[in-house]
Amino acid sequence: MASSLTDTSATFAATVNPDGEAVSDCRFEYGISTLYGSSAACSSLPAAGTSPVEVAAGVEGLSPETTYHFRIVATNAAGTGYGPDLTLMTPGLRPTVTRLSATMGPAAGGQVVIVTGTNFSEATAVDFGASAASFTVGSGNSITAVTPAETPGRVYVTVTAPGGTSATRAHDRYTFTAP
Repeated sequence: MASSLTDTSATFAATVNPDGEAVSDCRFEYGISTLYGSSAACSSLPAAGTSPVEVAAGVEGLSPETTYHFRIVATNAAGTGYGPDLTLMTPGLRPTVTRLSATMGPAAGGQVVIVTGTNFSEATAVDFGASAASFTVGSGNSITAVTPAETPGRVYVTVTAPGGTSATRAHDRYTFTAP
């Protein structure tokens, strides 16, 4: 199985049964096909025993939005065992908001705001404290959004895409003003 999945990293986990002999080599093979091509050593080698032992390995440098094949490989005095081929898909890059064309507008909503940033091409949501009344992705770097009705005050503007939701930063704030 894979966990701690990001756009460029993952942690592989499996169980290895030493079958009475200490494990001398333990690694995860991975790559974009069943030819694998890369490997990562298990964080520890299982000692001699007859019960399955959990092993893991972290990998970095993966490509975003890519399917990877991986499997466990373990060797002891009895030979080498190969786990089944498994797959994972890394998410896309996380969006980043860098600029808002307007930072203030009426609490009644309805103001058009151009949100500039990165990794917007597959955006699924734009939030101004609440979901935008509507939005259109202009490119991977801009979104035209219509503000929702919202309680007066300051909110963070975020964009959500397959790679996650943009982080909140001071320059990503919008203020809804009272009538």
